[in-house]
Amino acid sequence: MYWEGVAYKASGTTIAEMQPEEITGLIVTLPGLNDYSKQPWTGKSNTNLAQSFVECIARNKKGLPFNGQSKIDDILNYANILGRNASKILFGDCSYRVVFYDNENKPVKNESKNGLFGILSDDFIKEIQKWSVSQTYSPQNPFADKALKEGIANAVAHAAYFENNGDLIIEVYPGKICISNLCLPDCGYFANRWFSRSHKTINGLLMEVLRLAGFVDELGRGKNLIFAESIIKGSQPPIVTIEKAGRYSRWRLYIYASTQNKIQQKLLRQIKGMYSDEQSALIAYALVLWRDKTVTDIRKYIDGESAPLFAKILQDANGPIFYWKQEDKIILRRWVKILIEEGKESKVFTLEEEDDLFKFAHEIQTEYHNGFVTTKQLRDLAHLGETASGKAMCSTLLKKWVTDGKIEKIKQGVYKLKSKIQPDIIDFTSLEELLKGTDKLYSNPKTPGSGNPGTAPNEFGGKAN
Repeated sequence: MYWEGVAYKASGTTIAEMQPEEITGLIVTLPGLNDYSKQPWTGKSNTNLAQSFVECIARNKKGLPFNGQSKIDDILNYANILGRNASKILFGDCSYRVVFYDNENKPVKNESKNGLFGILSDDFIKEIQKWSVSQTYSPQNPFADKALKEGIANAVAHAAYFENNGDLIIEVYPGKICISNLCLPDCGYFANRWFSRSHKTINGLLMEVLRLAGFVDELGRGKNLIFAESIIKGSQPPIVTIEKAGRYSRWRLYIYASTQNKIQQKLLRQIKGMYSDEQSALIAYALVLWRDKTVTDIRKYIDGESAPLFAKILQDANGPIFYWKQEDKIILRRWVKILIEEGKESKVFTLEEEDDLFKFAHEIQTEYHNGFVTTKQLRDLAHLGETASGKAMCSTLLKKWVTDGKIEKIKQGVYKLKSKIQPDIIDFTSLEELLKGTDKLYSNPKTPGSGNPGTAPNEFGGKAN
């Protein structure tokens, strides 16, 4: 890597071994880098904002060579941003706009201020939360604090400041917040890649300064944090849109307020119980939320180290979703569908579902387990989950099959399926009557209804009847 080579020649160390302030110094001195934030600037800084920045550095990094009595310029010089555009952006005349909307989506407050460090403060986050609470009468803060902080910090760090100071706008609605800024057209690649650590910045010095103060993550985990904190809060997933804006593009990040949906929160808890690591659980839950999208589209949101987890969850026979490869669709497991639609953890099988499950279990267990089936195996085959209601439902079903003579109990939790399934008895007389008058319908292949009516996979792995 070019930076590492220069750093090694200069000091005998690599980027990984350098302190943040050393990296910012290196960025300033490296030739040939198109970094707006490191270019010279002469202007007046907002003393209060600069002082707040200094306090953030002091909290985030111990053992600094200055104290509370040091001059602000000395500290900014230590961070290598004195007299550079990074200072203009954070404490100077670089402007931003904040617009507050009421419940009718009418702008009732429109403010323009200078110095983007002002929107990185905890006070600004509190102002957003307070406004939304006043409009929605929510008993608690509607937005996830960490998601808001990361979304705003990313906008400050990655805006294209070459034109109109990056044109950063924050629009606060009762139920959502839109954070937008100018960006380079190729930033569209990073939009909605929530489970990717791939990132790029055109403001290297500014990024390092924000990292020094503890506002951005150095490993590209910001996108994942925004997504994770939002859905854990009970909000719908955040969305990024990209629009053309002259020579540049406009990046719009939408973060939504929590709906306090208890069903969603219960579903997330159950999915977390299915996976040993949180990242897998979040991806599985995201696939449920993205169920109306094709998997081809969803693949664009995930790359890097998360791609193998994504593929594993798609193939997980016991997960919350089934990947119907032929149609590139996500199908919800029965228990997930019931929980989302009815708020119940389980629901008694219909006679048709029970019959399908028995045939499916018989086929699998006879081929791979010598006809034996345990309560755990049946719950997995039926996707009943590990809830108390799912276990009770499985137990009741097994007892019924014993009574019906379909299986025999070997010992506690272990059953033996009978060797053969009785064939369905078809009343051919009724079938002949049913088919009367359908010759014309099926003789014309273009007639509506003449195609193959049922190819979607059913809950138990077969085709829908």
